Amino acid sequence: MQIRYGYLKRTITLLRNIPWLILRSNQYYVPALFLNSEYNEELSLLFPEKATVFLHLGRYLLHPANSVWGHITRYYDSYLANAKQRIGIQVRMFGFAPFPFERMVSQIINCSLTGKILPEIVGEDAPLPSKSSANRKTVLVVSLHSGYFEKLRNRYYEHSTATGEVISVYQPSQEEEQHTEKQSHNVKALSEIFLLSFSDTLLTTTFSTFGYISYGLGGVRPWLLLKPENDVDPPCRQSLSAEPCFHFASSYDCKRRKNVDKGSMVPCVKHCEDFTWGLKLVDEVV
Repeated sequence: MQIRYGYLKRTITLLRNIPWLILRSNQYYVPALFLNSEYNEELSLLFPEKATVFLHLGRYLLHPANSVWGHITRYYDSYLANAKQRIGIQVRMFGFAPFPFERMVSQIINCSLTGKILPEIVGEDAPLPSKSSANRKTVLVVSLHSGYFEKLRNRYYEHSTATGEVISVYQPSQEEEQHTEKQSHNVKALSEIFLLSFSDTLLTTTFSTFGYISYGLGGVRPWLLLKPENDVDPPCRQSLSAEPCFHFASSYDCKRRKNVDKGSMVPCVKHCEDFTWGLKLVDEVV
């Protein structure tokens, strides 16, 4: 069954006679449900705040095994628990959209400075940083590669900050390549998704479902690291909501029998910032 046919009125009537429906999909198609008036009343009762749907569904349905929680709690207690502020940075590179390493490092640093997420650095003769834990920020870098972590760690290890804050930078794992066939790799990945979700502020790369789940579980509007087309483009922008993007939403309207702009049909569904074909849920006041 193609996803667009699931919203035809006759299909909805048929599905109401089926007590359980098992649907497997690699798409977050929840925004499409809000486009159908048949579901309006029940969805409004379930989710009065549209931009928190994934937050509630994820926390209610996703329960990692004890072994995964062990990874999460040990790392959190060791490195993240005592920080005044926790900052998560998630970097995912795709083969179909290559991006130079140094350019991405610049994007991360420029975004963190533009959004006042991390402080500027100063010269060697600057005052010593405060030892108070109240001035400590912890940065959690999650990436298959170690280079981004090393650049940030060295930046704040080799220089004082203009604000006197202490910046600690950590990376839980450095797998270098994705190995979804290995259980140990998947345990680390899920652990790091949850660790990122504990961040007060998140910077994530675009189009990444890893990042979507992290900020969705945390209920945090992320700063999306954009791929610049030129040097004057902003390094990032803050997302309208903490909802994931439904990447490949159909533009076909069954009732009108033609393609329409589904990002302008209802106030709570807009186009994604990082993928203009996609749809995402936002609060209606946005």
